[in-house]
Amino acid sequence: MNTTNQSPLLDQPCHNDSIRSDLAQVSKGFAMGVCDSVPGVSGGTVALVVGIYDRLFTAISCFNKEWLHLIRQARFRDAFRHVDGRFVVSLVMGIALGYLIMSQVIKVLMADDITRSLTLASFLGMIIGSLWIVFRMIHSRTLIERVVCLVAMSGGVLLSSWIAWQNHAASSAELDLVYLFFCTVIAVCAMILPGISGAMILLILGVYYSILDIPGHLLKFEKVGTHLVEISVFGAGCVIGLLSFSRLIKWVLTRFRMPTLSAMMGMMLGSLVILWPFQNQIVGEKHHKPSYELYVPQFGLPVIGALVCAIVFATIVIVVDRLARGKKSS
Repeated sequence: MNTTNQSPLLDQPCHNDSIRSDLAQVSKGFAMGVCDSVPGVSGGTVALVVGIYDRLFTAISCFNKEWLHLIRQARFRDAFRHVDGRFVVSLVMGIALGYLIMSQVIKVLMADDITRSLTLASFLGMIIGSLWIVFRMIHSRTLIERVVCLVAMSGGVLLSSWIAWQNHAASSAELDLVYLFFCTVIAVCAMILPGISGAMILLILGVYYSILDIPGHLLKFEKVGTHLVEISVFGAGCVIGLLSFSRLIKWVLTRFRMPTLSAMMGMMLGSLVILWPFQNQIVGEKHHKPSYELYVPQFGLPVIGALVCAIVFATIVIVVDRLARGKKSS
């Protein structure tokens, strides 16, 4: 029996596999990578906007027993086609490139007090825009459903704010590899869900800025061995999260959609406090990352600039989501 006929990708007519098509997928992946590196913007939403969401999820779902069967039979060409390998490789290259470049841009912006404040305000606006998107997804019909959603949202607020402040207060520059793995597993599932930002999850869990520092250190050949291990753990978390826990999250969203969305909304709300744009740096000890304390500024140009950035980027997130909804409905 020819088992490859069971693949939804092998049964379909071949996609337009050409250099031009590959470059198009790289550019779409680049857009996803840029957005996945920014708290508040979902790579899944971008995938919907550029028209590859269904193809991406089909490819992910094809990493299954049939694919393992082809690998065991050393039918590597068929295994590659089974998962739409050319599309996946091109997309991953674009995502990696986009994430690398944007992570360096964010790092530069966060290095100066003025641009740091505006960058945090932009992140804050993106999260607020995402909050509006998730809020519109929640439809509770009965009083019991409303109470359950409220309890779930409150739990999300308490959990995310507690985790965020615990990690915000920590000054160690070292990443715990086991903790990094589980953070990545959770975040990568969020990255492929429209409206939920994986970078926001990493921010709440306290590993966002540490991961953001890795590309810059590697380019300077600093702590190469340590960072290569961290990248390997990050990659393993991405793969296992996509192939295993993404199905679990899909099941949870199917069976308990409204409470789950409410909990996600609560987690977003709880993360807003650490994105407060006005923070004074507290000089830490040597070999430790600096920490920051929040303050309330007087009204002036810095406040106006932060408000403008927050409003502009909240609007961008909402507009992109509307475009994605239009793509999905069509």
